[in-house]
Amino acid sequence: MAENCKIKISSLSTQTAAPGDKLQLHGSWGETRDTKLPVINKGGQNELQVLSWSAKTIDTRIPENLSPGNYKVGVYCQPLSMGATHSSGFLTLTISDAPPTPEPAAYEELLQNYWWVILLLLPLAFLLLKSKGSVDYRKRH
Repeated sequence: MAENCKIKISSLSTQTAAPGDKLQLHGSWGETRDTKLPVINKGGQNELQVLSWSAKTIDTRIPENLSPGNYKVGVYCQPLSMGATHSSGFLTLTISDAPPTPEPAAYEELLQNYWWVILLLLPLAFLLLKSKGSVDYRKRH
């Protein structure tokens, strides 16, 4: 018989997400991962990619290949391939068909890598606006 690893899920960082999004699982996880397996299930088991693990929070990434619909998110004490297992319980997450939510870091990276393009385009935009001249909307008699 499988041993209960005494984990419990209490909440998710969001109720709706897209494939590829980050997802935080909040609960009681223990300091180490050991054989614990975060999953997102709907008619089959899909492993969540673990980005970081702490006693109260697991940072994960949702698999890219999920179809839209309602899924159950939780953590098994051990992979099902090792036999019967206990779990943290499960919470519902809706997967949308929207593309992944851009992360703020992606915008920062764009600014860091392409700041020179912005600097080159600003004077050009100013010259284009200036060449149009000012428009006088008053009627002339």
